Amino acid sequence: MTERKRSFYGWGYEDYQLPVDELAWFERAWSGLFKVNRFEPAVMPRADEITLRAPRVVVPTSLAAVCTTDKHERLFHSFGRSVHDLARMIHRRDFSNPPDVVAYPKRNRILPAYSIGAARMTSPRFPSAAARAWWAA
Repeated sequence: MTERKRSFYGWGYEDYQLPVDELAWFERAWSGLFKVNRFEPAVMPRADEITLRAPRVVVPTSLAAVCTTDKHERLFHSFGRSVHDLARMIHRRDFSNPPDVVAYPKRNRILPAYSIGAARMTSPRFPSAAARAWWAA
């Protein structure tokens, strides 16, 4: 059985499309809120249309089992899930600053390894020696 993939551009799964009646309700509600006659539908972004810059860090071997540089995961974590973030993603399609690495800890005791590994990475997420020292503490 194939696992369903979560949509990187909104809530839900990639294979799910909003029913027409739900989309019509949404458009009516937001049209009233913004006092406009209607919305022009925006085409949802597709992963194969987006080019991400290469990760700027190499995941330490000690974290390789719980970290990924997978394109879909990096796209998924490029923006939040708020309406504002989703609108920015869908309309601007600006993926110029995706996360370099996405981490999924399997249990709490692994978290200190993240701190130590992150301190060893050279990344804008940890821009200074002071920040790296704080994370390693």
